[in-house]
Amino acid sequence: MSFAKDVLGFEKFNLKDMWKKVRKDPERLLLGAMDPFSTRMWNKTGIGKDWEPVVDQMGGAYGGNTLTMGDTGEGVYGRAKAAGVPTKAGSQMHDLAHVITSMFAGNYGMGKLPAGVQRGFGQFNKFPSGGGGGGRGFGQPAQQDDAAAMQAFLAEMARRQAAARVAQTGVSSQGQASVVRV
Repeated sequence: MSFAKDVLGFEKFNLKDMWKKVRKDPERLLLGAMDPFSTRMWNKTGIGKDWEPVVDQMGGAYGGNTLTMGDTGEGVYGRAKAAGVPTKAGSQMHDLAHVITSMFAGNYGMGKLPAGVQRGFGQFNKFPSGGGGGGRGFGQPAQQDDAAAMQAFLAEMARRQAAARVAQTGVSSQGQASVVRV
């Protein structure tokens, strides 16, 4: 078969496999027990279920572990092979989807950092920031004064740590007791 037919054949099998799992236990949709993390959590709550995840953590075909990269021969890949469905092409397409998703998710996270912290991660600035904070996506100019931005970021972090220390101990770093008024 051709690459495209192999991919479509695997995807057809994968969708049928997902549908069987949901049809067998529709309550998992209400509980959100679809990915490995949620499924594991619900299996341990004592509801008497031992579900296999419907998808891997990034929404791809479940291959027996949290983040399936490559054809593992487990999960849906194992069932597809047993049914005579080629899995290599489908596995490659799911791997590619994982990589693309990871790049966009990483750039979204970078967009949440102050611009000065992002300076060393220029290779990630080539993707849209996904609506994040200070990311430099397409057409956004680089921060001119990164040193000042980094100093402001570090000063804010130090201020927050000092405030947290005072909240926990009631004593500032200078040894002065704080007064709490109610």
